[in-house]
Amino acid sequence: MRKIAVIILALAFLAVLFAPHAVMGEETSVPVLIDYGDGRSVWLESNETGSAFNMTLAACESAGIDINYSTSSYGVMVNSIGGREGAWPGPWWHFWLWNSSSFSWELSTSGADSVAVDKGAIAWSLVAGYPGDSPAATPENMHPWVSYRNGPGAPGYSSIAGIAGPVNRTEIPMNNGFIDSSVIYADGKIIGVTSGLYNWTSYSYDSSPQVFCMDRDYNILWKSDIGGAGWQTSTSLYADGMVIVGSTDGKLYSFDAEDGSEEWTFGTSPSFTGITGSPMYYGGSVYVGSGDGYLYSVAMNGTMNWRFNTTVSIYAATPTTDGQNIFIGNDAGVLYAVNTSGGEVWNASVGGKIRGSAVVAGDMLIVTSSVYSGYAAVSGNIAALSKTDGSILWTAETGPATSSPAHDGNNIYAAAGNSLLCLNKDGNRVWEKDLGGPLKASPIVAGDTIYAVTSEDNSTLYALDTADGAIRWNDAITGGSYVLSSPVPAEDQLVMGADTGSLYIYTHAVAFSDGGANDSGVSDGNSTGNGTDEPLTGLNMDVYIYMAVGIVVIAVVGILLAVIVLKRR
Repeated sequence: MRKIAVIILALAFLAVLFAPHAVMGEETSVPVLIDYGDGRSVWLESNETGSAFNMTLAACESAGIDINYSTSSYGVMVNSIGGREGAWPGPWWHFWLWNSSSFSWELSTSGADSVAVDKGAIAWSLVAGYPGDSPAATPENMHPWVSYRNGPGAPGYSSIAGIAGPVNRTEIPMNNGFIDSSVIYADGKIIGVTSGLYNWTSYSYDSSPQVFCMDRDYNILWKSDIGGAGWQTSTSLYADGMVIVGSTDGKLYSFDAEDGSEEWTFGTSPSFTGITGSPMYYGGSVYVGSGDGYLYSVAMNGTMNWRFNTTVSIYAATPTTDGQNIFIGNDAGVLYAVNTSGGEVWNASVGGKIRGSAVVAGDMLIVTSSVYSGYAAVSGNIAALSKTDGSILWTAETGPATSSPAHDGNNIYAAAGNSLLCLNKDGNRVWEKDLGGPLKASPIVAGDTIYAVTSEDNSTLYALDTADGAIRWNDAITGGSYVLSSPVPAEDQLVMGADTGSLYIYTHAVAFSDGGANDSGVSDGNSTGNGTDEPLTGLNMDVYIYMAVGIVVIAVVGILLAVIVLKRR
C-alpha cells in the first residue's frame, strides 16, 4: 500500500511540475493584426513581454514590416506601418484591444506603450474618424472576405495562404438559377445571391432571386427573397451585423445577418439595369452606384445621405475609398472622386467603359476599362491615376478588361481578354499568361497564389504563382458553366459560383480525401468534413489555462488520496 501511495505522490508531483509546459508550450504569444485600411491585413505574432507597443515592434520586426512612430508626453503615436502613413483628419492609425467577452474590438483609451497584454489579441488599423470602423478580421474569423473586393480599397487580396494542389471539389446545387455574383465570407458564414429560376416554357421566372446564408458545413442557415428577377451581379456586403445587397430592380436590401429578417430597403431612381455593381461600406455609410447614373450614400438605417450625378449609367462598377474620397467610374469612361459630403473633387477620362472597381494602391488608383463595338468589348487598358488630382500616371494597353484588378501591396493583377497580367507599380509587365478562354470574373490573390477563371461552356479555374504566373493546378467545370463569380477564400476553403446554379468549393485534398486527384490536381467528389491547421497561438490561451488548472486539480486530488492511504497505514 505504501508503494502505491509513493507512486501516486510521484505522479502528482510531475503533473504539477510539467502542467504549464505540457499544456501551453514553451512560450505564449499574442496575435497582432495590422489592418491597412484598404482591405489588406496581416496577422503577426509577438512573444515579446511588456507593453502592447513593444509587442507590435517585435512582431513587425520579425515580419520585416517597417513601423514609424513618434513620442511625446501623451505617449507613442504610430505614424506609418508598412509604408502606409496616417494623419488626422484623414485616416490615422487606431490601436484596438480584443474583448473576449463581447467578441469585439474596442478602441483603446490608452496609448499602446502604457497597455500590458498577456493574452487575447491587439490590432492596428488605418481608418478615419473616432472611434472609426473596427477591423473586419477577428481572432474568431481571422481571414474574412466581407465585400466584393474585400474592403473599401478593393484590393481583391487576402493574406491567407492559397490552396495548394491537389485539391478536392465539392458541388453544392443551390437550385435557384444562376450565381453570377461572388460570395462573401463573414463570421464563419458563406453568403451569396441566386438569380431565380427561369421557366423556358412560360418565359417567366418561377422563383425570385434570393440571398442565401450557409455555414462551412454547407448547411443553409437562411434564405431571403429580393426583387428584380433575372441577372444578379451585385455581391453582398457584410457590415454592422447586416447583409446588404443591390438588385437589378434598383433597390438596396438589408437583412439581419443572423436570421435573414429584412431590416430595410432603399430605392434608387428607375433605370433599365438597376444596381449591377456592389455596395461598399465605410465610416458608417453604404455607397453604391446605380444604372440611373448616381452614386448614392446611404445611412445604416436605410435613409439617403446624398447622391452625386455622374450623368451616365453606372454598370457593374463598385465604389472604393481611401478614407477621404469615394471613387467610381461610369459607362462614359470617366472616373470620379467625390468627397464624403457628396461634392466633386475631380474627374478623369480613361478612354473606355469602366465596369470594375478603382483599386486604391498607395497614392495611386488602378482602373481597367474597355472599348465596345455594339455589345462586345474589343479592346481595353489598365490605367494608374493620381489619387490627389486624377492625373494619368501611366496606361498599359490590353485586351478587353471588364473586371476589377487585384493588388497585393506590390504588384497589380488584371484579367484582359484571355490573358492574366501581372504589372509592377510603374505599369511594366512582370508576366502574362494566356489561359485559353475569356476572363470575365475578377482575379483574386490569396498569399502568393492568384485565382482566375475563364467564362465559357466548360469554364476552367486556375491557381497560379504570383511570382511568375506558373500554373499550380486547374479544374474544368462542364455543363453550361459560364462564370462571372470570382473565387473567394473562406479560411481553408475556396468558394465560387457559376451559371450551373451551383457553388463549387475547393479544399486541400490532403485534409479532405475521397479519391485520387486527376491530372489537373483536382479530385472530383464530395468532401466529408471541414477542418483547419491553424497554429496554436494566444488566441485560445483561455482553453489552455483551463486545461492546466484541471491538471493541477487532478494532481492535488492525487496527493490527498496518497496522504489518506499513508495515514491508514
